[in-house]
Amino acid sequence: METEDDGTVEADAMAAVTGGIHTPDEYALSRTLLARLADGTTTVGELLGRRRDEPADVAPTKDQRVALLREWTAASV
Repeated sequence: METEDDGTVEADAMAAVTGGIHTPDEYALSRTLLARLADGTTTVGELLGRRRDEPADVAPTKDQRVALLREWTAASV
């Protein structure tokens, strides 16, 4: 993807799917975040920045995922 500060960067996406290991809340929040990314009301900069600060082989816990999704879907650009 293209970013203003870093140019072209590669990013992995972890998506929540209904009936998977994610709760209905996570699924709904993920869909909201994806819609905001698609319509331009949210940017990927903060999402990428948080991932850069974490070890590559460490995934957030369920509670961390929900908190991050709530934060990202509540934030305004």
